Amino acid sequence: MKRKALTSQCPANGFVGFKTASVAIALVVGLAVDVAAPLYGRDVVAEGRRLGLRPTYKGCLDASGGVIPDMRDCISEEMGYQDERLNRVYKQVMAKLDPTAKRALRDEERAWILQRDIDCDPGPEPGQGMELDAYGCAVRSTASRARELEQMLQK
Repeated sequence: MKRKALTSQCPANGFVGFKTASVAIALVVGLAVDVAAPLYGRDVVAEGRRLGLRPTYKGCLDASGGVIPDMRDCISEEMGYQDERLNRVYKQVMAKLDPTAKRALRDEERAWILQRDIDCDPGPEPGQGMELDAYGCAVRSTASRARELEQMLQK
């Protein structure tokens, strides 16, 4: 999938405007301020809740002010939480399965990881916005998979 640039450079000096870049990055991460959600026809805040993203993640991104290293820290912290969540629920599901079903789930999980890595790949020479997009994609994908496994536990 070819990714499009989210911001354009000023023809006069080649710089991207700070507000434009920070708004674009926040939208890419998928947890922009509530006002941005209607612009894209979806409620990103509700989507985050549905997936089990923590409110502190959105708060952290909002507080970052579009500063890329701070946003990366927010994403990294949420990814750690979502990865732990996924591993915990995976172990719980595996504990309830017979050996054949365990092998099937293990194979499914490996395929999911490969697909997540393909879907969330930033490309060969990503810019900062594309990297944040990829990191945000991995967080959302991991949260979504954890949610799927949690639903398996409830059955």
